[in-house]
Amino acid sequence: MSKHAGPTEAGSGGKLGHRSMDHRTYNSEIKHAAKKKRRQQDKVRVEAQCEQTNNKKENTGAK
Repeated sequence: MSKHAGPTEAGSGGKLGHRSMDHRTYNSEIKHAAKKKRRQQDKVRVEAQCEQTNNKKENTGAK
């Protein structure tokens, strides 16, 4: 019979969890950065759409 030396490596995790990941930051920091980046990208898209809509209105003479 063999004795277990300790927990298996798979799923043992650690303070930050998911030790197989390349980064060593907390999930909340990653989520915050991703949310900020999405908001910035969305702002650019919305401004472009508004500009296109305004240009169409000017070209068609709609008010």
